[in-house]
Amino acid sequence: MDFLIYEEKINEAKKRSFKTIKLYTSLDKNEEAAHRLYKKYGFKRISYNRDTETIYYMRDLTEEGTETEKGGSQLHEIKIEWEGPFEVEEIIEKMNDEGHPPDYDGNDYGLYQIYGKHILCGPNTLLYIGKATQQTFSKRFKDHKKWWLDDEEEIQVYLGRVYDSKIHSEKDNWKSWERDVGLAENILIYKYSPNYNNTGIGNKPSLSPFEKVKLIHTGKRHRLEKEDHSPENYS
Repeated sequence: MDFLIYEEKINEAKKRSFKTIKLYTSLDKNEEAAHRLYKKYGFKRISYNRDTETIYYMRDLTEEGTETEKGGSQLHEIKIEWEGPFEVEEIIEKMNDEGHPPDYDGNDYGLYQIYGKHILCGPNTLLYIGKATQQTFSKRFKDHKKWWLDDEEEIQVYLGRVYDSKIHSEKDNWKSWERDVGLAENILIYKYSPNYNNTGIGNKPSLSPFEKVKLIHTGKRHRLEKEDHSPENYS
């Protein structure tokens, strides 16, 4: 899409008070440039139709990100779009979009929840929360499968993607994005105490450089609450 046409459509949507704007594309190699353009201008992937191999993107037109509450405390919002449930083999086979060098800004990075049957807690138990930042979901789950997932029953996985065009950018080598994914992982582990996480459960996570952090969960969040508030939820 020509840049001027794109801006014209965005401005028209804002004038008509639309809160979001959506579009779709495919996995065809000829569409790779379109994927990069959409992400560059603030769109994030929200769903994928495996039957038609169609990828849907959305841009939030409302204000978001870091704001100052009454009283002067700094609140940082992290929005997480969840998809699932997926089987482990499906993730290993399909979730390997690592993007292009040198940015490696592909779609298949972020957070994940692993549910399964626990010997004491029963089925549909939250077993593990993790992140994939230095490697794709596919590569991360190859390791999980090798070391422990093959021994588990009734596994279901939910994938969470984090992207805010106002904050996250290749300009800082995606450091702000990696920071937010790490913050979200630490908060989720501390609050929900997954059975198989052995670090981050007993110690309150640092929120630095922020005073307060709010996680906003959309999509298929499964057993997570709609929002997590830190440090309010630490008591």
